[in-house]
Amino acid sequence: MRSDRRSFLVLSSIASAGVFADRALGGQDRQRKPFPSPPESAGPSETKSTQPGAAAPKVDSGKQRESAFRDRVHQLFEMTRDLKEEVDKTQTSQIFSVDIYKRTNEIEKLAKQVKGLAKS
Repeated sequence: MRSDRRSFLVLSSIASAGVFADRALGGQDRQRKPFPSPPESAGPSETKSTQPGAAAPKVDSGKQRESAFRDRVHQLFEMTRDLKEEVDKTQTSQIFSVDIYKRTNEIEKLAKQVKGLAKS
């Protein structure tokens, strides 16, 4: 037991020494690149004349995201309602079926998708 601990400590110290040596030697060779300069901003007159339809696609994509979000929330509601009905039918003294387990996984995946849509 003590030999296992001792060999673990020796190996971990060798590995950490190698990592630190690599960082110390490799850090001198690397040069940091400066941040890129931001693009020059256009004046207000140029913005209006060059991009009159820029707001329209954002509105369309926003409507698409909203409809997708609403569809997925509705689907999530339907799935959870069906699951609740099936759980209510089963007796609590029995073990839940594999089908219920699979449905809960599907609901969880769909809930994560809805959460991602809500963030964007």
